[in-house]
Amino acid sequence: MLAAHRAGQGAIELTVEMGESLGSPSSITATVRCTPSGPRVELAGAATVAHVRRLRL
Repeated sequence: MLAAHRAGQGAIELTVEMGESLGSPSSITATVRCTPSGPRVELAGAATVAHVRRLRL
């Protein structure tokens, strides 16, 4: 929602870096594209997996 809000101010891409303080870097990017029916927000993300835990089910 922040990316769509900022699109009205001229910003069309917003990237947030997260998880660094926990030792597992990750980021999420929101890109706004203007379409005839209104703004379209696309989300993408990337993360580093630091630990793998297997659960017995």
